[in-house]
Amino acid sequence: MILTTFAISTVIPATAFASSYEDMSDLQTKYEQHLEKYNLSSEELPPPSEEDLQRDAEFDEMMDKLYAAYEAYFANQITLNELAQLESQYYEEYDPGNEMLQASSLANDPERQSSLEAKKATALQTRSSVEITPFAIYDNAAYLAMPYEYQINDYYCGPATAVNIINGKGITNVSQSWAASLLGTTASSGTPFDTNWRNVLHEGTMGKSYTVKAAWTESNWPMELAERTISSLRQGCGVVADTYMYSAATYLPGYSSGEVKHYVPIYGYEAYDPTQRRVLYIDVNQFNGAAVGHHNVTFQEMARATAGFGIVY
Repeated sequence: MILTTFAISTVIPATAFASSYEDMSDLQTKYEQHLEKYNLSSEELPPPSEEDLQRDAEFDEMMDKLYAAYEAYFANQITLNELAQLESQYYEEYDPGNEMLQASSLANDPERQSSLEAKKATALQTRSSVEITPFAIYDNAAYLAMPYEYQINDYYCGPATAVNIINGKGITNVSQSWAASLLGTTASSGTPFDTNWRNVLHEGTMGKSYTVKAAWTESNWPMELAERTISSLRQGCGVVADTYMYSAATYLPGYSSGEVKHYVPIYGYEAYDPTQRRVLYIDVNQFNGAAVGHHNVTFQEMARATAGFGIVY
């Protein structure tokens, strides 16, 4: 998941953090979740009041609506003017009469309007112009025909990965929004690495049942990753790689700093050199020009990148 902060982050109070408080009824439980999320001890700050929690819930509701509006804009479902009107409306509903908040809105920021228009033009070009080697399975390699899509927003790497893998089976009437609804993708948390993946990649669409494999359950993750990936690819089915990149682990091409949690679809492998078997994948992150596109790395490298989560195969 690659998140981009909207201008609202410069004016909303720091206490307005994203949460799932509205799903919880006990104040102490809410407080403990808050502490755990921010790695704080109870001595460092007083518990949030009911008013604070309510304010947080209102902020979450506004941001969910705002992200949905931006998604609709990038999907060409609403115009820029309509997006600006919705943003101003949501700001006013959240904090009536807040002139500073309204001043930061899209309607009053021509530079951001121009930037969004440019990004939308790129986002609508979701199909790659680069052709992947046609589907083929050899003794020491496999390549799936996967005409790929870029993720349509900065937190849809999971849904885009799912759609690409389904596309690789010749099924092209599925959308990233559809996949996101089944995967439980949200703007605040991205796509969870859990059994929701089986709701999307199942026998009805892929011709086989998929398994969610957590890396930490295996004593030899590089070997397990290679065996499971190669087996799935040789059945004509792509593999989901859920990566967690940071300095002490590794960075895949296009990333070099910070912590990055990001899904990518694996569409092939090559094992002509048994000591250097390589995995072929697509990075769907069109918001990172250095990363987007086709790449290949050793299975050892992919194992380091996925050690924090795992694969779906």
